Amino acid sequence: MTSVSKERIDVRIRRVGCFFCLAMLVWSFIPGRTLAADAGMDRELGESGNKGEGLFSSAVVTVLSSDDRGERLKMPSGLFFDSRTDELYLLNGGDNRIVVYGADYFPEDSLGKGRGVEAPVAGALDKAGNILIPQSGGPGQAPRVTVLNSAFLPVRELSLTGVPELNGFTPQHIALGKDGGIYLSGLESSRVLVLSADGGFLRWLTVPIGADGEYQALAANQHGKFATIRNVATDSEGNVFLLSEETSKVYIFDAGGAYLFALGTKGGRRGS
Repeated sequence: MTSVSKERIDVRIRRVGCFFCLAMLVWSFIPGRTLAADAGMDRELGESGNKGEGLFSSAVVTVLSSDDRGERLKMPSGLFFDSRTDELYLLNGGDNRIVVYGADYFPEDSLGKGRGVEAPVAGALDKAGNILIPQSGGPGQAPRVTVLNSAFLPVRELSLTGVPELNGFTPQHIALGKDGGIYLSGLESSRVLVLSADGGFLRWLTVPIGADGEYQALAANQHGKFATIRNVATDSEGNVFLLSEETSKVYIFDAGGAYLFALGTKGGRRGS
């Protein structure tokens, strides 16, 4: 890898870091909590709480506390954003719906059972404006990815039933590749499922590691330990970023699944 390409990936990693910070921020909220505090407040977040000793500062814009029916949010668990329409999508885990907020943060609509959304766990938008929603399944239902168009009408269902070695895999996060490929990380799983844009199975992506959490390639038919992957993201050139809370590292692969390098070291407390 050239120094120029590595610098470009480093820039993207910083951007992906913002994504992961947002995901972890939402994850940390307890049931009934809203996603932000009063507008206009600037805070420095740190363990001590003293000014000048925080890890970073944030300007809070608004409070998201109710859905499109006027009911209080119940266990918000994730966000994704449509930069073309300035719409924010919030996963409202308590009632298994996705609330859609406009550019003014007013709740405009929600996606639920009437649109085939019954157990949403994440979401992403493709280049055509379609919304891809992984669902965990339920009684009599296999895990799947539901695809809605920009008018929120169902387009198709990508069932995971035929995926080889699915073995109880439950999708948890989604990212889309440069070519429209679909990456799904699982709940407490060391495997990332890679699908083509039309939902066909391509491969399982894993991260074999040594005792120190460093990537350690395995020979054919060799067994070893694999990092548990918490989240997945991609960049505009198709590189794939796998976050492991277990090892405190982000592992970077190219679009073809070849390992590039890793970043991160363990901190002194959970989440650092």
